[in-house]
Amino acid sequence: MSVKNKKIFVTGAGGKIGSKLVLALRKSGYDVLTLKRPGVDILEVAKYKKEMRSCDYVYHLVAYQNVLDKKEDEFYRVNVKGTQAIMRALKGSRIKKFLYVSTVMVFDKNETKNFYVTSKREALKLVKKSDLPWVVVYPSIVVDLKEKMVWWRRLLTGGVPGGLMSRLGDRERWIKFIWIDDLIEEMVDLVKNSRVGKEYILEKEKVRAKDYMQLMRDRIRAIER
Repeated sequence: MSVKNKKIFVTGAGGKIGSKLVLALRKSGYDVLTLKRPGVDILEVAKYKKEMRSCDYVYHLVAYQNVLDKKEDEFYRVNVKGTQAIMRALKGSRIKKFLYVSTVMVFDKNETKNFYVTSKREALKLVKKSDLPWVVVYPSIVVDLKEKMVWWRRLLTGGVPGGLMSRLGDRERWIKFIWIDDLIEEMVDLVKNSRVGKEYILEKEKVRAKDYMQLMRDRIRAIER
């Protein structure tokens, strides 16, 4: 299938994954429109509805996931209400696929007090019950070794993406992850090669939790050489 003249709308285009996805989609030949405007809230659908409905595909990445926020309100407002607003705006449109980006964390039964996870579960239910031509994408842990961290994240993680997570829980457990460049490549491929009504878990590698930090540090050193 040729992607020439195919339009795709991307929410969350200013984020770590979204910004790289937009570049890759454009490189692949898609005409990309984005929800990345100063002062435009995800719930202000009227400000971007017309552009979004004119597209062939929609990639919905916008999510609130501030780990320091102890209140549920913003998680629910952005992750649930925001998704709901977009789906309502797309009702009756000509889009071929609504690609919703979730997280593998929704499958973790122990995650019952994490507002990010619980809100993503609720949004996922809405997506799968909708009449839209949905496709669900579940990225595993996304590792970007070139990521620049703010000071508090460096403190929590030891300067390694996923560092905190690797040091919690059973040290013998497997950690499944995907390098960010591999993730972007697979996300671009899913636009044309996914099937409506199907779900896709995106993961590439796994390592024991006890070996995770060393693996990442070795890779970082290799990049810096």
